[in-house]
Amino acid sequence: MPTRENDSYFVLGTASTLATAIPALLIFALDVYLLSAFIKFMKTTSTHESGQVDKKFLIISQYGSVAIVIWLTGFILFAADTFATCFTCFVLVLGMFDMLFLVLFIMKIQLYREERRKEASDALRITLVAEMVKQYDPLLKHVS
Repeated sequence: MPTRENDSYFVLGTASTLATAIPALLIFALDVYLLSAFIKFMKTTSTHESGQVDKKFLIISQYGSVAIVIWLTGFILFAADTFATCFTCFVLVLGMFDMLFLVLFIMKIQLYREERRKEASDALRITLVAEMVKQYDPLLKHVS
């Protein structure tokens, strides 16, 4: 037999669920919108003045896109677990967040490697210019 106390708990539980679900759905919609806008931006991005897209920008955009897809999938599974109490969904959510952290960690490693590669390339360029200056410096002294 339903009692007034049970009705109060039901109302509070429903209000709590709605207070959680509505902002979560808004955030989910915003993330989907921003991801689609970013993908459109990436398609229209041509190049900067040197004729090439910055390698770091590409690394961040690629790994970031993968990370947001993983997050959205995890969010859907979390919602399924919340409303259906699905243990499998809960375990998959935990796995999704592990994957998310792994993808972001690999992105940081790739950014670090790109920075080291760029520094090595810049050092080589400076060395070559210094050698050229040494080679042609005596010739320039005779011309003046």
